Amino acid sequence: ICGIEPLKGVNVIAATLTEIVAGHSEYIKKKGKKNQVIFTDLKYPNIPLDQFLECAWKEDCCSSECLILSLLFIDRLLQENENFYVTLENIHLLLLTSLMMASKWQDDDFISNEYYSKLGGITLKEMNKLEMQFLKMINYNLFVCGDEFNQYVSNVRYLSE
Repeated sequence: ICGIEPLKGVNVIAATLTEIVAGHSEYIKKKGKKNQVIFTDLKYPNIPLDQFLECAWKEDCCSSECLILSLLFIDRLLQENENFYVTLENIHLLLLTSLMMASKWQDDDFISNEYYSKLGGITLKEMNKLEMQFLKMINYNLFVCGDEFNQYVSNVRYLSE
């Protein structure tokens, strides 16, 4: 991944997202908060996050850059939506949607929504709905400047060492 051994990069991104899930889940529990019912109203894959991300990587559904972009897009979504929390119930579909958006933004030969829906075990209609919700939540802002992207690459590289 961008000069990082691929599986190490996949594992770092999965570990980072797992930490976010743990922190948000603990916060919700302590504060008695309710999460928005977004990315949670569908059946999500019952697979550990690292295996889910590794499967997506091995299925070649996006480039190395897309893995970095997906993490960046999830961060952007969290910054724009302070009452949205990443939990075990929504991380898989959130990540799947983020990967799909990153692929569409970055890759010339992106894979169809139908393919991603099958990878996530949801219908095409549900995948399309998640895509629209994701875009709204990031205010349709998919632009990433080089410096911002390079900072994420540096962070993943540092954590993979």
